[in-house]
Amino acid sequence: MPTPVLRLLTLGLAAGLVAGPCAPATATGATATDTRAAAAPEYTDRTTVAGWGGFDSGQSSRPRSLATTDLVAISAGDDNSIALSRSGRVTAWGDDFYGQSSPPAALTDGTTRVVAVDAGEHHSLALTAAGDVVAWGGGRETDEGQLDVPAGLGPVTHVAAGRYHSLAVLTDGSVEAWGAVGRYGDVDEGQLDVPAVLEPGGTEQAVDVAAGARHSLAATASGQVLGWGSNVRGQVLPPEEIRGADAGVVDVEAYGFASLALTDDGRVHGWGDDGTGTVSVPAWLAEHRIVDISLGSEIAMALSDTGRVFTWGDTAEPVPGTVARHAPFVGIAAGGRHELVLHRLPRTASRVTVSAPATQRQGRPVTVTVRLTGATSGSATLLDGSRRVATVALRADGAGAAGRAVLRGLSVGTHRLRARYAGTDLVASSTSAVESVRITKR
Repeated sequence: MPTPVLRLLTLGLAAGLVAGPCAPATATGATATDTRAAAAPEYTDRTTVAGWGGFDSGQSSRPRSLATTDLVAISAGDDNSIALSRSGRVTAWGDDFYGQSSPPAALTDGTTRVVAVDAGEHHSLALTAAGDVVAWGGGRETDEGQLDVPAGLGPVTHVAAGRYHSLAVLTDGSVEAWGAVGRYGDVDEGQLDVPAVLEPGGTEQAVDVAAGARHSLAATASGQVLGWGSNVRGQVLPPEEIRGADAGVVDVEAYGFASLALTDDGRVHGWGDDGTGTVSVPAWLAEHRIVDISLGSEIAMALSDTGRVFTWGDTAEPVPGTVARHAPFVGIAAGGRHELVLHRLPRTASRVTVSAPATQRQGRPVTVTVRLTGATSGSATLLDGSRRVATVALRADGAGAAGRAVLRGLSVGTHRLRARYAGTDLVASSTSAVESVRITKR
């Protein structure tokens, strides 16, 4: 669900995040991951997404089109996922039964630059660089007007997609709500009734909003959390420790009938329906300073200031080892039953080899072949000991690349040849093993 990843990406990279030791899980369904022993591959300057859990609709599998795309934000819906590239393009994948994974073409082809995205249960929202809101999905029996963005709305700074309604924060800090019109049932339980203090000209300014099934939350500039709508499971009224002004609330999350809040001291607070264990925040989480939270149907996630990811809830799973090796992480998103993280994009591994005749007579040329896997073009430096003797152009050859160099005038004796591939932004560097060539007298 919604997560302020753009803010966190900047924070994480600036802080030089390092994964630390893991506290033991002490709550049912609570997990954490220790990534200290993970091997560290070479990384690019780009950020990518990885997911796990909920594979029934493919929502955890990164699309091939995003293999090398630099991402800045992610969001997870009930059974779908959304990613936002640094260039402002939107990609959505997973379940598309309600059209929630089919964003308008202008958002995917770069015609309209997007700066934030949010996936609701059945619909999705995007915030454009111009401050406009674009909505899609919410088809069939879930169409309750949550796509009907009010005319003249904006400019907008934050958006949140719930089950049947949508929220937006305007530049003056006021909040606008729409949807829940009751086309297919009585779904309006006050989640559209924005408190007067958050209306234009009100005494409070929202800095974040979250939309659940039938309730809404806002974090205000004064540090308090305000809720409205259905309180049938206690999801509107926050715990006593964060109730009222100066509570230090900086982030709110809502899903179904559950709510979470993050305070400026790095602590997470939960309230509302705990039927899936997401509201029972693990006690050991207080040992870590949390900088982001995300809430799904049966999963809650937290990101620490050291780039570690913690999960809890009935279907929460720890970060898989194949993903954990890429810690520290810089973004999280919890869906219905799947989890997403943002991490640095590792460079593709490369391997360079050298082959040459074992012996050659003095005065005769020596043909050296250099082969590269992991890339289909480039160049390699050919060394004789520590002396550079040639630059070999590598061209596509099968699944990799290859090139040849002809060495002349080699002196009598043994020559230790090796090739060095410098790599690229996306492909790791590599150096071959030594290939010995003995030059004999005529």
